[in-house]
Amino acid sequence: IDTMVMPEIEYGYYVVALYNGNPSPPSLTIYITVPTPSDLEPLDLEAIMHYPGDFDVTLLWEEPVACLSPDGYKIFRNDEQINLTLVTETTYIDPSLTYGFYEYYVTAVYYFGESDPSNLTYALFYGTDEWNLQACQIFPNPSNDVINIEAGYPIDRIQIFDIRGRHLLSKTINQKKIQIDVSRFESGIYFISLEIEEKTILRKIVVE
Repeated sequence: IDTMVMPEIEYGYYVVALYNGNPSPPSLTIYITVPTPSDLEPLDLEAIMHYPGDFDVTLLWEEPVACLSPDGYKIFRNDEQINLTLVTETTYIDPSLTYGFYEYYVTAVYYFGESDPSNLTYALFYGTDEWNLQACQIFPNPSNDVINIEAGYPIDRIQIFDIRGRHLLSKTINQKKIQIDVSRFESGIYFISLEIEEKTILRKIVVE
């Protein structure tokens, strides 16, 4: 058994027999190329905000379902790796963040290379500075059917995420008022990201 061969590389194998220390002529050479295994990437990545601390994010994911286990994982926030050494568990805490919008993904590392990224997940920590308050209003909040968003400037894009950072809605618009139907959402806390005047406004809404 020849273990840990590199995928997508052709290997040639042959055998010789030894008689009193003298090798026989070689057998025919057999050439084999091992394909890269499928399903190498981590699964079901999610972000839990405000845990364990108020400005911490706990990331959780499932192991890949490939035919071999990874050596560990790399964690990326906003396209930059944030762990210095490979993570060997399927959880990671990103601590002491500030107000902002964060995008995460995870890759699995194997002896032959790195997987594609996992699904994306998001975390939002919102503030209430003066520009933020003046730039838009969201009402009613809480709501069980629709929410209205009114801004003093055209809204370029709106996104909605649940408390675990899962992306639920994305719209590109160019208007100051918009109404969003939230009746299909389960009761709970959600986060809205609004892009206005090249700034990002982050707000929390409650669906009853």
